Amino acid sequence: MVLREIILKAISGDSVSEQKLIKVCTDFAEAYLKMRTKKDAYLLSLLAVSPKELALDCIADLFEKRDGKLVVFDEYFAPVLDKFEKQSEIQTHLRRLVFIKVNENLYNYYRAFDPSLGKIIRNIKRVFKEDEIDELTYNPESGLISVYEKRATLPLMPYDLIEVKLNCEFKSTLSTKDILLKLSEIFQTHDYYKGEIKINLFAEVIRRLHQFYAEDGEHFNFSEHEDIRNKELKELIKKSVKKVQLVVV
Repeated sequence: MVLREIILKAISGDSVSEQKLIKVCTDFAEAYLKMRTKKDAYLLSLLAVSPKELALDCIADLFEKRDGKLVVFDEYFAPVLDKFEKQSEIQTHLRRLVFIKVNENLYNYYRAFDPSLGKIIRNIKRVFKEDEIDELTYNPESGLISVYEKRATLPLMPYDLIEVKLNCEFKSTLSTKDILLKLSEIFQTHDYYKGEIKINLFAEVIRRLHQFYAEDGEHFNFSEHEDIRNKELKELIKKSVKKVQLVVV
């Protein structure tokens, strides 16, 4: 039975097709969760469930019924299902629905188990909803914060490098909007990277920086330390030149 037929029959209330659709959606959700294992290791350790169990929990809301019909699938597929000619197009559309639901539930878990991270994520979303950030956009479906300019062939900028770059200008008094503007500057300056980061990862970066400054009462002064490094470098160069001169003579 092809996916189109499974979806249509499941929507209409066929229990066998519904079970097949649950299996397909669970497989998509489980694969997505496994892909995110490293990024969400902290959350998954708190949940203490297998990816399969978590996948089932995440997609449960998709199978809400009203008058014997699967409401979510009916609303999501009714306008477009007849337009898809290939099986792969239907799979892509279904996968997108599953991923959105998984991301939504992961965010809910974050909010429940880690209120500080949930608050940062909410603030980031609020800023994008209320303000425009230069050269930066947020896609709620993919959970990606990215530059407008497409850099599909370039590698992702490592999030720990983003943290290092942001660290140099970070102040605990910065607003979420200011932090996002600095992220935009980082992406624009380092245009040899793709210029995007998952909102959860960026929220973790912000939280770590806040924790660092909160633990250091003097708010580590990077400019002073930068001067020290420059002096050390100049001294090293002088000593090296002297050594070379002695060898040459």
